[in-house]
Amino acid sequence: FGSATKVRLSTNTILDLTQLGVSDLVNDGVINIQQNGYLSASLPGIVNNGTINTTGDAVSIYGYSNNENTGLVDNKGILNINTKKVIVYAKLVNTGTINIGANDTLNVFGELQQSGLISGQASSKLSLGYSINDHTFNAGSITRNIGELEIYYGTAILKSGATIENLVAVNAISGNLQAFITLPQS
Repeated sequence: FGSATKVRLSTNTILDLTQLGVSDLVNDGVINIQQNGYLSASLPGIVNNGTINTTGDAVSIYGYSNNENTGLVDNKGILNINTKKVIVYAKLVNTGTINIGANDTLNVFGELQQSGLISGQASSKLSLGYSINDHTFNAGSITRNIGELEIYYGTAILKSGATIENLVAVNAISGNLQAFITLPQS
């Protein structure tokens, strides 16, 4: 497809791909991104209402670059990371579910807005970095069973009401971790 093509995948669609670049994508079906593949969309970006699966050693997901720092990947469905390294070069808004497999890494080189569920295993890694905007774990979000939360550059904010369960390690390399806790009134 060309970069000026708009794509909407229906609920019965299964798309196996190595490389896809379009102007915007709405996925209501299943997308399987293969080894060393990429998924790229310009403005307004990628909306996932269905399922996106990744396999292999490396996969990249790109958003449109603009003055607001990064494009948009809006995950309202399921994103299954079964790849040693998935790099999202975009603002990743998660109101759905992200599953990170054993020994697999999700790198967000944009901004993470976490309002849904991120679930992994003791060897899973969530790496946040290279953003001028804060990464935010919002109230009501659940992040669990992650082996390592890495803040490579920038700030990750845990808002009051965000749930973090079974996080093995936090590694703030050149970044900051801020937590906001609301205490009950006495």
